[in-house]
Amino acid sequence: MANERGNTLITVLLVSLIFTILGLAIVSATINSNQRTGVRVDDIELTAEATKNLNEAIAIFNTEILKDEDEGGKILLSEQNLNIGELDSNLGDISTDISESYSKNKNHSLTITDITEDEKFGNIDKTKQLTRIFKFSYTIKNEDGANITKTVSRNIYLSPTPSFLNYAIGSGPDGIVDINGAAEIRGDIFGGIINTEDTAYFIDDDSKNNEENISKGKTLYPQLGSNSEDDRFLANVSFKKNINEVEDIPTILQDLDQYFYKNSYMTITKDTSEFIDVNFENTLAQIFNDLSGSKQFDGVNFGSTELAAHAVQTLMSNNADIEQIAFCDQNVTVSPKAYVYTSNVIQGDTCTNQLESSWFIVNGDLQIPRDTEIPGNIIVTGNLIIEGNNYEGNNISKDEDTEDDDVFFDSTIYVVGTTRISHTNIKSLDNPKAKLILMSKGNLFINRINEFNSIKNVEPLDAFFYTDSDAELYGVGSLFRINGGLFAKKQLTINAIRQDSIERNAENKLGNEIDPVRRQETQASRFYVEYDKSVLLDPDRLSSLPRVDKYQILLDQQIVQDGEGKTD
Repeated sequence: MANERGNTLITVLLVSLIFTILGLAIVSATINSNQRTGVRVDDIELTAEATKNLNEAIAIFNTEILKDEDEGGKILLSEQNLNIGELDSNLGDISTDISESYSKNKNHSLTITDITEDEKFGNIDKTKQLTRIFKFSYTIKNEDGANITKTVSRNIYLSPTPSFLNYAIGSGPDGIVDINGAAEIRGDIFGGIINTEDTAYFIDDDSKNNEENISKGKTLYPQLGSNSEDDRFLANVSFKKNINEVEDIPTILQDLDQYFYKNSYMTITKDTSEFIDVNFENTLAQIFNDLSGSKQFDGVNFGSTELAAHAVQTLMSNNADIEQIAFCDQNVTVSPKAYVYTSNVIQGDTCTNQLESSWFIVNGDLQIPRDTEIPGNIIVTGNLIIEGNNYEGNNISKDEDTEDDDVFFDSTIYVVGTTRISHTNIKSLDNPKAKLILMSKGNLFINRINEFNSIKNVEPLDAFFYTDSDAELYGVGSLFRINGGLFAKKQLTINAIRQDSIERNAENKLGNEIDPVRRQETQASRFYVEYDKSVLLDPDRLSSLPRVDKYQILLDQQIVQDGEGKTD
C-alpha cells in the first residue's frame, strides 16, 4: 500500500508538471503572439505614416513646380525665360528645402534624388531636354526600440507636356465624355461631364458618306480597371463638374453597376488640380521656329488652314533649308530640315527616305491611302484622310473575312483641319519604339478600322489621338486595341460592344450580327484602351510633342521596403 501511495504521488506530481509546462507554453505563445501582433501593428502604422509624409512632400513639390512667376515661382519653361542651368539649380533648391523640412526628426528622413540621367530611363540629355526624373524616398524608424524601419519610395517624372497625356481617355475641363456601351479602359479618365450608357451606336451600312445612318444595339456598360485576382488594375475617374448627375460622390465607390460594368475597379474623385491645356497654335509656331532657326514665328496665328498655309509660304521664302517637292524620290540625297509637299496624296511608300530625317509639311489637304509606310513627322495645314477601300469597292470582295488595307506609322502628325480614319488598319512600323501621335485641331472621326477582325488577329497599336474639337469613334464593326490614349477637348464619344468576332451578313447590316447581351458577358470588348506613358519618356520624340510652359508630374508605383531592403 505504501508503494502504491508513492506511485500515486509521483503520478500527481508528473501530471501537475505537465500541466504547468503546458500552461507556461500557452502563456509564452500568447506573449509571443501579442509581441508579433504589436510588431505587425507597428509595421503597418510606420508604412502608413511614411506613405502619408511621402505623398505630402510630393504634393508640396508639385505646388512649388506649378507656381506662376507672380506667385514666386522659379520653374519657368517659356521660351523667353528658359535657362536650363538655372532650371536645374532651382529644382535642386526646392528639393533641398523640402528634404530638410522632413528630416528634422532623427527617426525620419526624406531624400530627393535627381535620377534623370540614369540609363534605364533612356539616356535623357539634361542639357537639351526638359524632362526630369526624381526619386523620393521617405524612411521612418520605430521610436520605442522595436528596431523596425520602413522606407517608402516613388519615382516622379517632370514632363513639359500637356495634361491630356496623363489619361487613357478624356475631354477638357469643360468637355464631355460619352462612353456608349462596353468599352474597356485600363487607365485614368478625365472630363468635365462623364456619361455612360449600356447602348452602342453604329453606322449600319458600308457607305463612306452615310454617317447619319445611325443604328443602336443593346450591350453592356463600360468596364474601367479590373478587379480580377490575376489582373488587378485600379482606374481613377476624375471630373470637374459631374458624373451622371450624381451628387456628393464619395472618394471610392465599389458598387456602380448602374453606370459601369460589374467587374470595374475604380476610384471616383472631383478634380481640383490645374489642367495644363494644349496650345495647338503655339506648338506649331515653336516647331516652325525650330525649322527656321529663328524666332520669326513667335505670335504667328496658326488657328486656321488659311493662316497655317500662309505661315508655310513664309517658311519657304525665308529659309534655304526648306525644300519644296511635288513628288517623292527615293534616290534623293539631300536631307533638309523639312520638305513642303505640294501633292495631296502620298502614293505607296515612296516618301520613306525623306520622312525618316525631315519634317514633312503638306500645304493643304492630305490623303494617305492603304499600303503606305509613314516613318516620320508630318504637318498638314488642311484636312487629313487615312482611308482604305470599303468592301463595296472594286478592290475588296464581300466574301473576304476581314479588312486588309494597312497603313504603318512611326510618326507625330499635326493636322490644322479635320481628321478622318476609316476602312483601314492603323499599325505600327516594325520597330519596338514605333508610335503614332496624332494631333488634330479639327474634329476627329474613326470608323471601320480593323473592321470585322476577331480579337485574336489584332496587334495593339501604340498611339495617342488628340483633337482640339470633338472625336467620334466606333468599336462595333471596328476593333480598337490601343496602348496610349484618346482625348477630345470638347466632346469624346466612344461606341463599343463586347464580341470576340463579328461578321458581315448578306445585307451588310451590323445590327443583325450583334450578339445578345447574355452572350456578350463572356466576350472581350471591341474597344480597348490601356494607358501607356512611355510616349512621354522617349528622348527621340520629346521635341515633336505639344509645347507647354509648365511641368506636369507623373507618378510611378510606390515601393515599400524594410530595414534590410526587402520589398513588401
